[in-house]
Amino acid sequence: MKSFRALFIVMLLGVTGCQPGTREVIREGGVGTKSPGTESLPAPRSGGGNGGPTGGNGGSDPTGGGNGVNNRPLESFMVDIRKDEAFKRFVLPLILKMADLYPRLSSDIYHIARERRWFVLPVALDRLPSQRLGTAFATDQMAVQTLGEIWIDQRLYEKMEIEDRGMLILHELLMGVRLMEFQDPVDECLSSVAIFSLPREKEQASPATTYQDMRTQCYKGRGFGSNRGRADQMKLADADYLAIRELGVRLKQGQGEISMEETGLWLSAKGFRRYDNQNSK
Repeated sequence: MKSFRALFIVMLLGVTGCQPGTREVIREGGVGTKSPGTESLPAPRSGGGNGGPTGGNGGSDPTGGGNGVNNRPLESFMVDIRKDEAFKRFVLPLILKMADLYPRLSSDIYHIARERRWFVLPVALDRLPSQRLGTAFATDQMAVQTLGEIWIDQRLYEKMEIEDRGMLILHELLMGVRLMEFQDPVDECLSSVAIFSLPREKEQASPATTYQDMRTQCYKGRGFGSNRGRADQMKLADADYLAIRELGVRLKQGQGEISMEETGLWLSAKGFRRYDNQNSK
C-alpha cells in the first residue's frame, strides 16, 4: 500500500488536461433478467430531458430544469449506495479483499460507489433492445447510468432478493469503471485515491497524507480540465456489455480473490481499463 501511495504522488505530477468539446451522455440499460448493457446518446437538445429516467416533469427552464417525479424533485430520491444493506453484505467485502490483491481496481470500484450520484425512484426506465445487450430475449430495465449518475427502478429493485441487489450494484460499479475512459482528469485522480477512504485505510493513513489532502491535490493539479474532449467519441460496443458481465461473474465467483497480473492483462485485452503500471501496488 505504501508503494501504491507513492505511485499516486508520481501520477499526480504527470497528469495533463484535455481539450473541451461536445459532450455526449452514456445511458445504461438492460440490467434486468441478468442482462445489462449501455448505449451512447447525443446530448439533450434545448427542451429535452436530462438523460435520466422517464416520467419526470420539467419546470419553466426550456433546457429541462426542475425535473421531478410524483411531485418530488429528483434530488430527493438520491441515496448513498454504500449504506445499502446489499452493498455492505455482498459488494464491500469484495472491494476490501481486492484492496490487498489489486488496489488500483479496488479503488476504481469504490470511487464509483462514493462519487457517483445514485437515485432509487419509482419510475419505469427506458428499455434497450435485446440486440444491443447480446441477449436473445427481452429484459427488464432495472438501471440507467450516465457519466455522473446511476438511476435504479425502485419498483423492480424492491422485488429482488438481497443477493441479486448486490449483483446489480456490482454491475453498475463495473459499468462506471468501464466509463472511466470518458471521464475528466480530476475524476481519474479521485478514482486513484478513493481506496484511502475505505474505513480501514483511514486508520492506516499517515496524518501528513490524509485522504482529504489527496482529494485537494487532485483539484489543485496543474492542467486539469473538462471531460468534453474525451467524451466526443463516447460509445460502447456490444463486446463491452459482455465484458462487464464477465468481470462481475469473475469477482462474485472468486469472492474478490483475483490475480492482479491476470486481471490486469484481461482488462487491457478487453479494452476495459488500462493502468499505467499494471504490476504496481
